[in-house]
Amino acid sequence: MKPYFNIAYVFPLITTLFLHTSQVEAVFASAKSTGMAATSISYPIDSLAGAYNPAGIAVVGDRLDVEAAWVRDTGHGSVHKNLLSIANGSFEGMKTKDAYPVGFGLTKTWNLGCDLDIAAGVIVYNRNYQKTTFGKPLILFGTSRPGLEYINETISPIIAVKIYDSHTIGISANYQVERIKVNGLQNFDNIFRSIAPNHVTNRGYGYANGWGATIGYFGQITNCLSIGATYQPETKMSRITKYKGFLADRGKLNVPQKIGFGIAYKILPCLAVAFDVEHIRWKPIKSLSNPFPAVERLGEVNGPGFGFSNQWYYRLGMEWQIDESWTARIGYRHANTPVRKSQTAVNLLTLDTVEDYLTAGLTWAFNCSSEITIVGAYGFENEVKGKNSIPLAFGGGEVNIKEQKFAVGLAWGWKY
Repeated sequence: MKPYFNIAYVFPLITTLFLHTSQVEAVFASAKSTGMAATSISYPIDSLAGAYNPAGIAVVGDRLDVEAAWVRDTGHGSVHKNLLSIANGSFEGMKTKDAYPVGFGLTKTWNLGCDLDIAAGVIVYNRNYQKTTFGKPLILFGTSRPGLEYINETISPIIAVKIYDSHTIGISANYQVERIKVNGLQNFDNIFRSIAPNHVTNRGYGYANGWGATIGYFGQITNCLSIGATYQPETKMSRITKYKGFLADRGKLNVPQKIGFGIAYKILPCLAVAFDVEHIRWKPIKSLSNPFPAVERLGEVNGPGFGFSNQWYYRLGMEWQIDESWTARIGYRHANTPVRKSQTAVNLLTLDTVEDYLTAGLTWAFNCSSEITIVGAYGFENEVKGKNSIPLAFGGGEVNIKEQKFAVGLAWGWKY
């Protein structure tokens, strides 16, 4: 039998490699843009801009970008006023604080004449990550140390067409891989609280995959003004069977719909400002949006989830080209936490509360084709205080959760 090449085998192989290294939310998809708070919908500056707007790859030219970062995440939870006194106390929720995300992007552009360019590329990046690991059991949950790890890795082949150097349409085919692990929920691993006992907790890693798409537009309206828009419909994912007794609809965890808009303006030839707004619809993702508790059991279509609300992201960034070799960036991002006050108890498993980031970056172009970028991001500590967060069936009381993040990254870009 002759050997053959099948691209269907390549995507899972590459994604599996990155799953072991890329462990942070998509704040580091494009290190250069991250310095501007990831305002990349209307201001693409490297090949990984396709993670935000696939039309952007036709603007950045022929590039190869490789990046890596170190991220430190800290979070705590506290339980008080519970009738079971031994359940009360303060708990460190992120014993594993450090993560090391990586990313990769490659783009190529061809001029077809008649004021028509076509660009193609491929990017690999982390779309979402959250991990908690508590140092001791939580009596409300179970008998072993609780924690949750969720990662969503993406590989996107992209194609974009630019007309008259002004208008670009791009589309990416997104191969999505999810990985999840849940521990310490023995109190829910029974027929009274789950439709699939033995598929609730401490099952190791469970996986899901699926194909989706993102369509984007980029417009160079004037020499100084550019705009962008992007839309990603909900991506249907396969079931995570190992946790079909924990996640709603027997383990369904689809990737949510997103829509975004951006505008950028060059105040001076060396100074640009960009602003993006993006909306993420968690509501249709029942495993995440269903409230806890619910009438139905874990694993049912309308079973308990994390009670997430939809999110609006607002990003503001600035870039200053100091000279031919040095470029500086700064940015600020705000996004309301998806965790509601009534849902803090179940979100001890996520501790996903950071709302505001301050970012800064610096690029050194040490010759005409190569550059190095360093970037830093600080996610300010934010606390969500529970309100009616612990049901009376579990002893009542409240849960407060808080989190902060810090990250630094390094990227190498090659214009060929």
